[in-house]
Amino acid sequence: MISDYVRTTLAFLAFGAGLFTATACAPTVSTSAGVSELQPALPGSNAVPKPSPTILRQPDLGPKPRGWLNTVSQPGSLIYVAAGRQVLIFSESGFNRKQIGSITDGVRNAYGLYVDGSRNLYVANSSTITAYHPGTLNPYVVYKDPAGPMYIVKNRSGWLYAANHDGTVSEYLPGHTSPSRTLLTPGTEADGINVDDASDVYVAYRDQTGMGSIKEFQANSRNGRILGMQLTQPQGLQLDHSGNILVVETGDKQVVDIFPPGSTSPSNVVQAVDGVTQVVLREANENMYVSNFRNYSVYISPYPPGEFQRKLGAGAVRVQGMALSNEAP
Repeated sequence: MISDYVRTTLAFLAFGAGLFTATACAPTVSTSAGVSELQPALPGSNAVPKPSPTILRQPDLGPKPRGWLNTVSQPGSLIYVAAGRQVLIFSESGFNRKQIGSITDGVRNAYGLYVDGSRNLYVANSSTITAYHPGTLNPYVVYKDPAGPMYIVKNRSGWLYAANHDGTVSEYLPGHTSPSRTLLTPGTEADGINVDDASDVYVAYRDQTGMGSIKEFQANSRNGRILGMQLTQPQGLQLDHSGNILVVETGDKQVVDIFPPGSTSPSNVVQAVDGVTQVVLREANENMYVSNFRNYSVYISPYPPGEFQRKLGAGAVRVQGMALSNEAP
């Protein structure tokens, strides 16, 4: 007769063997290719992300994600969205379209994005700026910026400028990957940045209280002049073809101000959804876009401005800046 102790021991061993077999046979989940091929659910949705039915140009094979790009949906204008350690790619056509790709190589704590006249994409990371040719997933150049780049712009002569977290602006001459010189603002943080047709640089800045303004640096000059508008926690900045300055105010405002040339009072104030970050114009200046870090979305308005509509949701990831493949230079 088998004792109760032996019977209990045999039962425990049998259970453990069954558990080991079930564990060994269970399917594994990839942390590289599998993650990048999932289409994220929109915020507030209970839907489980489903694998993309399309073939990807570059499947993720290594232990570290390296991005992907849909071979079918690539033609046409694109929307780039900064989302932490990746830049999400969407088609600009339609509303609430699914993601068609992502860039991860070289991306870390992505903030502001910028597209130059050759359609190259620039990403402001925590201590670098990475640049990507159209349709590619790996940077062709990496700029060093230990001051903490937040927003980027490039003038017609190929000079690159980065507005930094410490209130400075880094200037890069063509062919240089380290700052050639540093421009100073009165702020403790420099935010939105843009250039006009004369290559003058416009920088939104703020002090420790969050209050700030815009400083204009003439081309090839270290000195600048403060334009005089009073801004609350400014963020992204854009210029239209008429020289109007578009600047995002956050804090208790959450708006896009439009300042005519030479004016310190806005001619138009466009209300945005709480969480607005970067403002971008299409090349033809007929539409205006803003990114939103609170609800992970991108919004669109006609320009001259009307009311913002939700253009797309980036999924359950934190969003900062955005750019368009056909944005205004």
